[in-house]
Amino acid sequence: MNDLVLKYRDYLQYQKRYSPNTIEAYIRDIEHFQGFITEESLTDFADVEYSFIRGYLNNLYSDQLLRTSVARKLSSLRSFYNYLIKQNKVNDNPFLLVHSPKLPVRPPDFMYYDEMIELLETIDLTTSLGLRNRTLLELMYATGLRVGEIVAIELKDIDTVNQLLLVHGKGNKERLVPFHDLVTSFLNEYITTARNELMVSLNEKHSYLFVNQRGKAITTRGIRDIFQRVSLESGIGKQLHPHMFRHTFATHLLDQGAELRMVQEMLGHSHLSSTQIYTHVTKEKLKRVYEDSHPKAHIDDTTKEK
Repeated sequence: MNDLVLKYRDYLQYQKRYSPNTIEAYIRDIEHFQGFITEESLTDFADVEYSFIRGYLNNLYSDQLLRTSVARKLSSLRSFYNYLIKQNKVNDNPFLLVHSPKLPVRPPDFMYYDEMIELLETIDLTTSLGLRNRTLLELMYATGLRVGEIVAIELKDIDTVNQLLLVHGKGNKERLVPFHDLVTSFLNEYITTARNELMVSLNEKHSYLFVNQRGKAITTRGIRDIFQRVSLESGIGKQLHPHMFRHTFATHLLDQGAELRMVQEMLGHSHLSSTQIYTHVTKEKLKRVYEDSHPKAHIDDTTKEK
């Protein structure tokens, strides 16, 4: 069984081109299931039947796993068995018979426009790291990029003349995302001053856009640390994280009348349903605007005509 898991890892890396974090999550889920079936004296993935999976689910729930964790494990195993079918290692996928637990729909965590402006303007631009941080956050707010996509940006991916960014998304899919004049200004200043200063000081030579204080290409962990630090220094009273900027980007575009499919394209979502999570935010805004603006929205029930 271990050999199949190793081959599946290679499949995810070289054919599906998934990110390292995604691959590790898949493999962890599969190895957890592999440990369970070994304890139950099964020696082959092909021996797993639907009735056996019910016992596995009972085991997961008895360990008090969250529904989101159970759903993720089922998704990982469903995909793994689809791969095994293609490799003629099993005849069918028993996980297709298992329904994932229903998950509550959580509203995306986003910032209001005035909060975003206040946050960005608190960043000190007199230092190289401050200019880098402001450029980074301005670009993330302007484009809605994932943190993994941000760290992968190279100088050749940036077209400041046409204000377009070539983004290398999930599954190595490429897309073009526009940005505005203010981002162009920050990018030009950062690249010609702060980035050079941070790299030259330690004789670093690479083409990645964002660098850390040692001049090396910044990591996803580094970006999360920047968000945490900016959050504390701003005093804005919110726990910031990179995905919040992605949520805010989508929410603000839809609030201003952008078409859902255009937002889907810019976010790099494969399915429109992934983008539709943001529409309820704009619906709430419409409701607030209606209640604040309609002349009869605040009439007390006792004054209504009978």
